[in-house]
Amino acid sequence: MRAFDWAASPLGDPAAWPQSLRSMISVCLNSPMLGTVLWGPDLRMFYNDAYIDSMADRHPAALGAPVACVWGDAWTQVSPPFLQCLQTGQGFSQTRVPLPILRRGKAETTWWDFSAAPIRGEDGSIVGLFNQGVETTDRVVAEAEIRADADAKAFLLALEERLRDRFDADACIRAAAELLGRRLGVGQVAYGEFDASGEHVDVKSDWNDGHFEPIRGQFAVDAFGPAFIRELRAGRTVAIADIHSDPRSCGPEALPAFESVGVAALVNVPVFKDGRLMAVLAVHSSARRIWSPDELALAEQVAERLWASVVRMGTHTLLQHSERRLEAALAIARLGAFEWNFLTGETRFDQRARDIFGFSPDERLDAQKIIDRIEPADRPSVDAETSMASRVVGQRDIEYRVRAPGAPIRLVRSLSDVSAAADGRIERVIGVFEDVTQRRQAETRLRDSEEFNRRVLASSDDCIKVLDLDACIVFMSEGGQRVMEVSEFETIRGKPWPDLWKGEGHHDAIAAVAAARDGMSFRFQGAADTLAGTPKWWDVQVTPILDAEGRPEKLLSVSRDITTRKQIELALQALNETLEHRVVERTRDRNSLWELSSDIMLRCEASGTITAVNPAWTEVLGWRDDELLGQDIFDFIHPDDRHRADPDTRASGEGRPYRRFDNRYLHKDGSYRWISWSTRLDQGVVNAVGRDVTLDYERAEALKVAEASLRQAQKMEAVGQLTGGLAHDFNNLLAGISGSLELTQVRLAQGRFNDVDRYMAAAQGAARRAAALTHRLLAFSRRQTLDPKPTDVNRLVFGMEELIRRTIGPSIELETVGAAGLWPALVDGSQLENALLNLCINARDAMPDGGRITIETANKWLDRWTADHHTIPDGQYLSLCVTDTGTGMTPEVIARVFEPFFTTKPIGAGTGLGLSMIYGFAHQSGGQVRIYSEVGQGTTVCIYLPRHQGEGEVVEPLPAPAELPRAEQGETVLVVDDEPTVRMLVADILDELGYTAIEADDGPSGLRILQSDARIDLLISDVGLPGGMNGRQMADAARVSRPELKVLFITGYAENSVVGNGHLAHGMQVLTKPFAVDVMADRIRAIIGAD
Repeated sequence: MRAFDWAASPLGDPAAWPQSLRSMISVCLNSPMLGTVLWGPDLRMFYNDAYIDSMADRHPAALGAPVACVWGDAWTQVSPPFLQCLQTGQGFSQTRVPLPILRRGKAETTWWDFSAAPIRGEDGSIVGLFNQGVETTDRVVAEAEIRADADAKAFLLALEERLRDRFDADACIRAAAELLGRRLGVGQVAYGEFDASGEHVDVKSDWNDGHFEPIRGQFAVDAFGPAFIRELRAGRTVAIADIHSDPRSCGPEALPAFESVGVAALVNVPVFKDGRLMAVLAVHSSARRIWSPDELALAEQVAERLWASVVRMGTHTLLQHSERRLEAALAIARLGAFEWNFLTGETRFDQRARDIFGFSPDERLDAQKIIDRIEPADRPSVDAETSMASRVVGQRDIEYRVRAPGAPIRLVRSLSDVSAAADGRIERVIGVFEDVTQRRQAETRLRDSEEFNRRVLASSDDCIKVLDLDACIVFMSEGGQRVMEVSEFETIRGKPWPDLWKGEGHHDAIAAVAAARDGMSFRFQGAADTLAGTPKWWDVQVTPILDAEGRPEKLLSVSRDITTRKQIELALQALNETLEHRVVERTRDRNSLWELSSDIMLRCEASGTITAVNPAWTEVLGWRDDELLGQDIFDFIHPDDRHRADPDTRASGEGRPYRRFDNRYLHKDGSYRWISWSTRLDQGVVNAVGRDVTLDYERAEALKVAEASLRQAQKMEAVGQLTGGLAHDFNNLLAGISGSLELTQVRLAQGRFNDVDRYMAAAQGAARRAAALTHRLLAFSRRQTLDPKPTDVNRLVFGMEELIRRTIGPSIELETVGAAGLWPALVDGSQLENALLNLCINARDAMPDGGRITIETANKWLDRWTADHHTIPDGQYLSLCVTDTGTGMTPEVIARVFEPFFTTKPIGAGTGLGLSMIYGFAHQSGGQVRIYSEVGQGTTVCIYLPRHQGEGEVVEPLPAPAELPRAEQGETVLVVDDEPTVRMLVADILDELGYTAIEADDGPSGLRILQSDARIDLLISDVGLPGGMNGRQMADAARVSRPELKVLFITGYAENSVVGNGHLAHGMQVLTKPFAVDVMADRIRAIIGAD
């Protein structure tokens, strides 16, 4: 209110207000209660801050406005006592006044206690009212809820009394229905149960007041309309105030059923158990009525209690259901339950417990067999626990290793409770087994990670400190203690960090702490001695460490020793003092440099007119100075480079230095040379120095070719690593296919057709897996240039997982950990696959005796300090890390691992190109590679890739299965393939689809048919054909006489083997073997039907 511009309002400047108004406003503003001053004949409003919340969106427009305009109908309701007070001068107070208001766009009823007193002006007349109030809505509503809750509890207690001793279901229903019906004042209450299909409800019994016909028997629920039944089946209580207006009941498909019951308003409460609609409680009224929330809640509670009473005679069934729930909980928690009776020796183990110890479901099991599976080294502790359990009541908790036949060692935790019989003897132990192998491995990895982070901090020469909000030191890294010459950290723990600084540095340290407390980062440079008294210069950055709510919790201070750099700066300062003398010497040296330099030097006007050249022009480009002076420099630039040279020269002409730009210049012999320029404008003249870099460009071009060849060679080396595993897998798949086909032949000969579908499904499944392996290998080994695309790295890793497993072999465990919400990266997917496979091959070779490889992705936000450490720009990155448990590397080896051709493998076992190619790929993609390794501890290699801010990888949805397209009348397809089986299968597919198939076994015979007058709508041909003519050559020859011939090549190679370096002509497509029937059918129909 104090900030309101009263001068622009009808009330004018507050300085001119009457003293009585100003006094009452002062009282109002300083009152802790909701206070309002109503002033003048219009009762214009002044109110305090406590009143603002009740105003909602009326504030601040209400300031100075008439109260009737602000509160509208609400003022009309409460105004009589206020107006009477204004007339009579008698104040008043009222309590529990209901007031309907519109607050924040929502109508609601509020409750108030308020009072009003007259305000008298300087002449004693009543000039306004002072109103104070308290909103009591919460209290009034709470009291009403308490009364309603007590009333409902009394009703439910009476209901329990009525149902307690009844064991007949109909009697329970009638008693509950009558009690509820009389309570709600309705005419009928009925209860029914749904059959197993949920399509019919069987009304068991009802109560009515005599105005309704009894309803018993079975009813089809669909008769009451889909909307009504949909609500019930969703488990929602259906309340209808008027069946003739509610959309769920007034339609022609539902209204007759409701009218036949004689109901005008109703409530139907569904009873859901185990996810199924079991029963319904129906409340019927012969008159329209609106059902209150309390009435609906009461009906729902009655429905639940009535259901419980109806089914309580099935106690045994409920007990079984409880046991199933317990088993489900144990299964979800992956716990195995057991029980051991010490008195009888009887034991019981559920299936999960048997699985943990490696026992089959039907195997007879006792405690000794369980103990025999425990590692011998752990049995003494287990025996001690077992002995204690047989003597002492209580809970036991122990972990031990379990070795089941043919399974790896598992770490098992046993939690149990020992109980005694009535006579005090130990009777039984009940407990659970939990396989905690993966959890303990994760804990070990976490400890290793924490230890690694500790070593990272210890290895840094930066002094890293954590301060509390009072700037006292609570942590200092080991590297920081070393550089600060701290012999014992406890000597400085808790000391104020700014006290380590003196002079201006002390003030900067205090300012840095203050900024970090406010959530900002602060950086400064200053001098401070180490604890041993060594003077040093420091570059310091202080940043806040935020808690979960984003508030500063601690402060992070990172100090870098810049003493050497500062000394250099001081030396430079001293050097600058002799600047004039050195300028003279430098001028003389520059003139010598102009004459002797092998780089060409140029001075020209901003327009490009040459004004001076040095002698090197003749040596580099063959032109004499008299042939160049006065000429336009652009006349010597290669035409294709002038568009680049113009903006570069313009930048120099505008006074901006241009460090480097390259273009080609004409040699006097007519050839062109690449010149790399550096330019600067000096007093309207462009000065430039150019170096002949022609040889660099030629080398770079040669290097690109070499890199492409090396990249493909490295990829093919990785493919070679796959050969053994793929051969083994293909043998298994071929065995499955051939075995299934042989058994199919036998069954057909025997006339036994029942198993044929199963054998054919097995053969088709094996064939599909073989095709997937083939396509994956072809895609991986394909030669291609870098093609960055938005890539989901998690999807790429999971897609490579099976290929990697086959490469590393069964002795090495593979674990993939994909970060949730991983950012996309803009990279060449095939090159990233190649890099990942090479890293896994290196990891495998480092673990000759087996081990574990972990592939992990994560989002990383690198600040400037961390980014500098990784030698990449700061920002958002995603990391792809491969970790092994192998032999590790020495620091000397780590320093050289990215050098081309460097390898620690024996001769012939590796090219030494893998990591250098990965390093180059990461840099081309704007990222970095980092390696962490210790001898005997394993190795981690991380590829950091910049986050792609655009759209992520687009994954096409799988098409829904559709009916195979059929041939149109008379359509004919020529099939050319030298493999009889493939030719027969394609012809049979065509015949099945209604096409006429013509077959040929080589290129020449196929071409003869194509050159005849036979109708050919489509040519299907293998690419590799005998007879001196392949499929592509045959198709090209046929198109001489049939230019519109449509062709589908089928091949077992990658698709680009057909295209080569060119493109397929219009009307030609490629389909790789093997293929599904529906894929071929769709492709044939699409090609024939295309224009």
